[in-house]
Amino acid sequence: MTVTAMQITSLRGTNLDLDSRRRDALATYARYAAEDAGMAPQTWVRKTWGFEVYEAKALLRGDASEPMWERILKTKGPHGGWSVALPVMGAVIGCPVHEFFREQTRLAALEAKRAHEHEQLAETAYRTLADNPSGPGPHRQARPASGGVGSEAAGGLAEGLAERRSFERGRR
Repeated sequence: MTVTAMQITSLRGTNLDLDSRRRDALATYARYAAEDAGMAPQTWVRKTWGFEVYEAKALLRGDASEPMWERILKTKGPHGGWSVALPVMGAVIGCPVHEFFREQTRLAALEAKRAHEHEQLAETAYRTLADNPSGPGPHRQARPASGGVGSEAAGGLAEGLAERRSFERGRR
């Protein structure tokens, strides 16, 4: 039997989901895998991962060192590599890997649907413009060319200020 992230976080369904450190999740994984194999946890850890007695005790206490974790990840077989990393890290994160991929797939499908809708809107707008033989409507033709308004307004403002200054000077 395979130990899953949900079994680790919920203590095989006996408790509510727990927040778990990697070391604690690894200890829980080892206990459940040993139970499934019908062995004592310390014996199972020593035989499966090749640890010394003191290392097996530390792991089952929730004190596995980083080098021990790396040795487990590099172990070949059903209790090494991804077979251990995915459920243990899923318990730490609080989300099993299958749920993560399910959510990513759902989000990708939603994004693809939105992209398709935008593409259809763009095609409709293009066809509307292409099918209109009269060109742009009067509201588009009435606008001045880009930059014309700003430069003309600035010139008119400068002229108005100059006239006002000369008028004021004459009144003095």
